Amino acid sequence: MSPPAFSVVRTPHTAAEADVMISALRGAGLHPVDLSLARHVSHYGADLSFSIQVPTEEATTAKEFLESYGNPNHAD
Repeated sequence: MSPPAFSVVRTPHTAAEADVMISALRGAGLHPVDLSLARHVSHYGADLSFSIQVPTEEATTAKEFLESYGNPNHAD
């Protein structure tokens, strides 16, 4: 059995914004990766962006949910 694959669905610039999105996704019944375990970009110790990751099979639903949520930050 192989480990589940995850996809990035958004890249917010603050941890607070990422936490809100993760909570919203969980409230919608999806399974985002905990922020402490997710990828993030740092430069000289300052966090610049955070990856919102979900199981790949939930990626389309998560993207659509976040689009309807109204946040303009998108994954690359």
